[in-house]
Amino acid sequence: MIKSLPGKVNFNRKGVTYCGTFLRLCGEKNIGLLVFLFLLPFLSFSQYTNSWINYNQPYYKFPILQDGVYRITYNALVSSGIPATSIDPDEIQMFGRGQEIPVYVAGGQDGSLDSADYIEFHAQRNDGYFDREAYDFPENHGNPYYSLFNDTAFYFFSWGSVGLRFQNSTDTDITGITPADYFMKENSIYYTNNGNYLFGQTYPILNGETSPQ
Repeated sequence: MIKSLPGKVNFNRKGVTYCGTFLRLCGEKNIGLLVFLFLLPFLSFSQYTNSWINYNQPYYKFPILQDGVYRITYNALVSSGIPATSIDPDEIQMFGRGQEIPVYVAGGQDGSLDSADYIEFHAQRNDGYFDREAYDFPENHGNPYYSLFNDTAFYFFSWGSVGLRFQNSTDTDITGITPADYFMKENSIYYTNNGNYLFGQTYPILNGETSPQ
């Protein structure tokens, strides 16, 4: 069961304030038969299972709509009812797409979360990576970068086990590094209209009906 907590949570993403709501995921192991049967075809893919869930830990769920680096402040945690002062910074965890992702905890070196501390992590919106499992032949999946259903991914904040961390790089000597001959970047353009597929020009066929070109 998922319970919505009162109030809004502010996420700072590259200078943009993103407002979302933390949701508490209660650790219930029971699952309905209908949901189980729906998920059964996907259970053979380990990255899509719920093996990452530790039912002895609390989980707070929040939406991600854009790729980027996100920051969760101490005040955002407290305003959502999360007992930030009792959390060991080393045991902060973040999960997305069925796996744990590394985070950066600023100010947590003293063993506690304080008012000036924050958590940063990289998150991705929902794309077409999961849609391919809906195809009888996944190789026929048309666009791995754009979901056919929605663009919102949900991430989970938790604590209770030692979490993954970004490793700081202190090597500033680049004299022995060979420069790359070239650099390639891929840009994608998605032709959508308010989230709807653009059918293009239509032509009449039978009884005044139209068909997309």
